[in-house]
Amino acid sequence: MKIIKIPKTKNYLKIDIITLEPEYYKNKFGNNLFRAFSIY
Repeated sequence: MKIIKIPKTKNYLKIDIITLEPEYYKNKFGNNLFRAFSIY
């Protein structure tokens, strides 16, 4: 699974694709943001 990394600038158009666990983004950014920026 590839997870899109959200930069601290909150400019969601500028993103980096990295490989991390899904739970990391659920806990840090919330479920809505995780689903919006997740690639399967």
